[in-house]
Amino acid sequence: MSSKEPQTTTSGIQTLASGSRIIPSSVRADGSTRPERRVKPGFTPAEDIAKYQNRTAEAWRNRGTGGVPGATEVPGAGPSEKSGGAKKKRSRKKKGTGAGGDDEKDDEGEEGVDVPVDNAKAPEAEQSFEQKTADDTAAAAAADTEKKAKGLQKKIRQAQELKSRKDKGETLLPEQLDKALRLGELIRDLEKLGIKYEG
Repeated sequence: MSSKEPQTTTSGIQTLASGSRIIPSSVRADGSTRPERRVKPGFTPAEDIAKYQNRTAEAWRNRGTGGVPGATEVPGAGPSEKSGGAKKKRSRKKKGTGAGGDDEKDDEGEEGVDVPVDNAKAPEAEQSFEQKTADDTAAAAAADTEKKAKGLQKKIRQAQELKSRKDKGETLLPEQLDKALRLGELIRDLEKLGIKYEG
Protein backbone atom coordinates (compact mmCIF):
# COMPACT_ATOMS: atom_id res chain seq x y z
CA MET A 1 0.00 0.00 0.00
CA SER A 2 1.23 3.50 -0.73
CA SER A 3 1.28 6.14 1.97
CA LYS A 4 -1.54 8.11 0.24
CA GLU A 5 -4.09 5.29 0.46
CA PRO A 6 -6.07 5.19 3.73
CA GLN A 7 -5.37 2.21 5.95
CA THR A 8 -8.44 0.33 7.19
CA THR A 9 -8.62 -1.62 10.45
CA THR A 10 -10.74 -4.68 11.20
CA SER A 11 -13.58 -2.53 12.55
CA GLY A 12 -13.62 -0.39 9.38
CA ILE A 13 -11.87 2.70 10.77
CA GLN A 14 -9.69 4.34 8.13
CA THR A 15 -6.51 6.24 8.96
CA LEU A 16 -5.99 8.98 6.40
CA ALA A 17 -2.63 10.32 5.18
CA SER A 18 -3.15 13.39 7.40
CA GLY A 19 -3.28 11.09 10.46
CA SER A 20 -6.98 11.65 11.22
CA ARG A 21 -9.17 8.60 11.67
CA ILE A 22 -12.69 8.27 10.27
CA ILE A 23 -15.49 5.79 9.79
CA PRO A 24 -16.35 6.20 6.09
CA SER A 25 -19.87 6.86 4.92
CA SER A 26 -21.89 3.80 3.91
CA VAL A 27 -25.32 2.86 2.56
CA ARG A 28 -27.90 1.21 4.82
CA ALA A 29 -30.10 -1.70 3.69
CA ASP A 30 -33.05 0.66 3.15
CA GLY A 31 -30.99 2.83 0.76
CA SER A 32 -30.30 5.77 3.09
CA THR A 33 -26.71 6.94 3.60
CA ARG A 34 -24.78 6.93 6.86
CA PRO A 35 -22.63 10.04 7.22
CA GLU A 36 -18.83 9.90 7.58
CA ARG A 37 -17.81 10.17 11.26
CA ARG A 38 -14.55 11.23 12.88
CA VAL A 39 -12.96 8.92 15.45
CA LYS A 40 -11.50 10.50 18.59
CA PRO A 41 -7.74 10.16 19.00
CA GLY A 42 -6.82 7.21 21.21
CA PHE A 43 -10.13 5.36 20.74
CA THR A 44 -9.71 1.70 19.83
CA PRO A 45 -12.86 -0.41 19.29
CA ALA A 46 -13.07 -3.93 20.68
CA GLU A 47 -12.69 -5.48 17.22
CA ASP A 48 -9.23 -3.92 16.80
CA ILE A 49 -7.86 -5.03 20.17
CA ALA A 50 -5.65 -8.10 19.81
CA LYS A 51 -6.70 -10.94 22.07
CA TYR A 52 -4.29 -12.03 24.77
CA GLN A 53 -2.40 -15.16 23.77
CA ASN A 54 -1.16 -17.30 26.63
CA ARG A 55 1.94 -19.05 25.26
CA THR A 56 1.83 -21.80 27.87
CA ALA A 57 -1.80 -22.65 27.16
CA GLU A 58 -1.16 -22.51 23.40
CA ALA A 59 1.81 -24.86 23.77
CA TRP A 60 -0.33 -27.23 25.87
CA ARG A 61 -3.04 -27.29 23.17
CA ASN A 62 -0.46 -28.02 20.45
CA ARG A 63 1.61 -30.47 22.52
CA GLY A 64 1.26 -33.46 20.20
CA THR A 65 1.74 -31.72 16.88
CA GLY A 66 5.38 -30.66 17.05
CA GLY A 67 7.13 -34.03 17.07
CA VAL A 68 10.07 -34.90 19.27
CA PRO A 69 11.85 -31.83 20.70
CA GLY A 70 15.38 -31.55 19.35
CA ALA A 71 14.87 -34.15 16.62
CA THR A 72 15.68 -33.21 13.06
CA GLU A 73 13.26 -34.17 10.32
CA VAL A 74 14.60 -36.52 7.64
CA PRO A 75 14.13 -34.84 4.24
CA GLY A 76 12.01 -36.89 1.86
CA ALA A 77 10.36 -39.05 4.51
CA GLY A 78 6.71 -39.50 3.64
CA PRO A 79 3.81 -39.10 6.07
CA SER A 80 3.55 -42.89 6.42
CA GLU A 81 7.01 -42.92 8.02
CA LYS A 82 6.04 -40.31 10.61
CA SER A 83 2.83 -41.91 11.83
CA GLY A 84 2.85 -44.76 14.32
CA GLY A 85 -0.18 -46.35 12.62
CA ALA A 86 1.84 -47.31 9.55
CA LYS A 87 4.40 -49.13 11.68
CA LYS A 88 1.64 -51.07 13.46
CA LYS A 89 0.12 -52.11 10.14
CA ARG A 90 3.49 -53.37 8.89
CA SER A 91 4.10 -55.35 12.06
CA ARG A 92 0.62 -56.93 11.79
CA LYS A 93 1.29 -57.91 8.17
CA LYS A 94 4.61 -59.48 9.12
CA LYS A 95 3.02 -61.53 11.88
CA GLY A 96 0.26 -62.72 9.53
CA THR A 97 2.43 -63.77 6.58
CA GLY A 98 5.11 -65.80 8.34
CA ALA A 99 8.82 -66.11 7.54
CA GLY A 100 8.93 -66.64 3.77
CA GLY A 101 5.96 -64.74 2.29
CA ASP A 102 6.14 -62.24 -0.58
CA ASP A 103 4.26 -59.67 1.50
CA GLU A 104 7.17 -59.52 3.89
CA LYS A 105 9.54 -58.47 1.11
CA ASP A 106 7.16 -55.70 0.07
CA ASP A 107 6.93 -54.47 3.64
CA GLU A 108 10.70 -54.26 3.93
CA GLY A 109 10.75 -52.03 0.86
CA GLU A 110 8.16 -49.71 2.43
CA GLU A 111 9.78 -49.63 5.81
CA GLY A 112 13.30 -48.46 4.99
CA VAL A 113 13.31 -45.50 2.62
CA ASP A 114 16.94 -44.78 1.83
CA VAL A 115 17.28 -41.02 1.71
CA PRO A 116 20.70 -39.56 0.94
CA VAL A 117 21.81 -37.31 3.76
CA ASP A 118 24.24 -34.48 3.15
CA ASN A 119 27.05 -35.58 5.48
CA ALA A 120 28.95 -32.31 5.09
CA LYS A 121 26.16 -30.31 6.76
CA ALA A 122 25.15 -32.80 9.43
CA PRO A 123 28.35 -32.66 11.57
CA GLU A 124 28.32 -28.84 11.52
CA ALA A 125 24.73 -28.70 12.70
CA GLU A 126 25.40 -31.36 15.31
CA GLN A 127 28.54 -29.58 16.46
CA SER A 128 26.82 -26.20 16.74
CA PHE A 129 23.97 -27.82 18.71
CA GLU A 130 26.49 -29.54 21.00
CA GLN A 131 28.40 -26.26 21.39
CA LYS A 132 25.18 -24.41 22.31
CA THR A 133 24.27 -27.13 24.79
CA ALA A 134 27.74 -27.00 26.35
CA ASP A 135 27.61 -23.19 26.57
CA ASP A 136 24.14 -23.28 28.14
CA THR A 137 25.25 -25.94 30.62
CA ALA A 138 28.36 -23.94 31.57
CA ALA A 139 26.32 -20.75 32.01
CA ALA A 140 23.76 -22.58 34.15
CA ALA A 141 26.51 -24.13 36.29
CA ALA A 142 28.17 -20.73 36.78
CA ALA A 143 24.86 -19.14 37.76
CA ASP A 144 24.13 -22.01 40.16
CA THR A 145 27.58 -21.70 41.77
CA GLU A 146 27.15 -17.95 42.15
CA LYS A 147 23.74 -18.44 43.77
CA LYS A 148 25.13 -21.00 46.24
CA ALA A 149 28.06 -18.71 47.05
CA LYS A 150 25.74 -15.78 47.80
CA GLY A 151 23.65 -17.97 50.08
CA LEU A 152 26.72 -19.23 51.93
CA GLN A 153 28.10 -15.70 52.34
CA LYS A 154 24.80 -14.59 53.86
CA LYS A 155 24.83 -17.53 56.29
CA ILE A 156 28.45 -16.74 57.23
CA ARG A 157 27.53 -13.11 57.99
CA GLN A 158 24.64 -14.26 60.16
CA ALA A 159 26.83 -16.81 61.97
CA GLN A 160 29.51 -14.16 62.61
CA GLU A 161 26.92 -11.78 64.03
CA LEU A 162 25.57 -14.50 66.33
CA LYS A 163 29.10 -15.44 67.41
CA SER A 164 29.92 -11.80 68.27
CA ARG A 165 26.67 -11.56 70.26
CA LYS A 166 27.63 -14.75 72.14
CA ASP A 167 31.13 -13.36 72.83
CA LYS A 168 29.54 -10.21 74.30
CA GLY A 169 27.63 -12.38 76.75
CA GLU A 170 24.15 -12.45 75.22
CA THR A 171 22.05 -15.55 75.73
CA LEU A 172 21.25 -17.22 72.40
CA LEU A 173 18.53 -19.65 71.47
CA PRO A 174 19.64 -23.24 70.71
CA GLU A 175 19.11 -22.72 66.95
CA GLN A 176 21.16 -19.53 67.01
CA LEU A 177 23.92 -21.28 68.94
CA ASP A 178 24.02 -24.06 66.32
CA LYS A 179 24.34 -21.44 63.56
CA ALA A 180 27.22 -19.74 65.34
CA LEU A 181 29.03 -23.08 65.84
CA ARG A 182 28.67 -23.97 62.11
CA LEU A 183 30.75 -20.95 61.01
CA GLY A 184 33.85 -23.03 60.14
CA GLU A 185 31.78 -25.55 58.17
CA LEU A 186 30.15 -22.75 56.14
CA ILE A 187 33.56 -21.23 55.31
CA ARG A 188 34.83 -24.64 54.12
CA ASP A 189 31.73 -25.05 51.90
CA LEU A 190 32.36 -21.62 50.38
CA GLU A 191 36.00 -22.48 49.65
CA LYS A 192 34.90 -25.77 48.02
CA LEU A 193 33.01 -23.65 45.48
CA GLY A 194 36.32 -21.97 44.61
CA ILE A 195 35.66 -18.67 46.40
CA LYS A 196 38.20 -17.64 48.98
CA TYR A 197 36.66 -16.31 52.18
CA GLU A 198 38.00 -12.99 53.39
CA GLY A 199 36.61 -12.20 56.77
